[in-house]
Amino acid sequence: MKYLLSFFLFFSLISKAENELDPKIRASYLKLLKKASHFHQALKNKNPESIQSQIKETQKIIVQIHQHSPQLKFQQRIHSYKLLSNLEEQLTSLKSQKEPQKKTVKKLFASFFELANVYSLNKYLKGNFFYCNQDRSLWLQRDSKVHNPINSNVRCGQAI
Repeated sequence: MKYLLSFFLFFSLISKAENELDPKIRASYLKLLKKASHFHQALKNKNPESIQSQIKETQKIIVQIHQHSPQLKFQQRIHSYKLLSNLEEQLTSLKSQKEPQKKTVKKLFASFFELANVYSLNKYLKGNFFYCNQDRSLWLQRDSKVHNPINSNVRCGQAI
């Protein structure tokens, strides 16, 4: 049992070390997550121009991150590509919608959440991820007053 626990601890430390990012690349990912909180604000204000602007700016950041991807370790590069492709897909879908669809917004914020967790970026964020168990949605916001951008009629959410 003692050896099994030691092995598990060793493996988890190695796994965590593999996901640590170069500071420049980490800064790009944090810039992307900052856009997620701006996107939350645009959705909260129900401002279509601001939503479209945030989509464009987020897509630009994703392109910049792709340019840095050769600097990533092989596994990080693959994982990063998958995560960013997911985000790009959701953003492209949102861009074509006159009014943001809940399902798409939900997937987008879930992708932001996965990105933050895979690279342990939560400790660097200026804001919190929130979860609402009524509609099972996740989102990132800077202010402390809970506002569910996926379903504004639902009054739930807690920081996770």
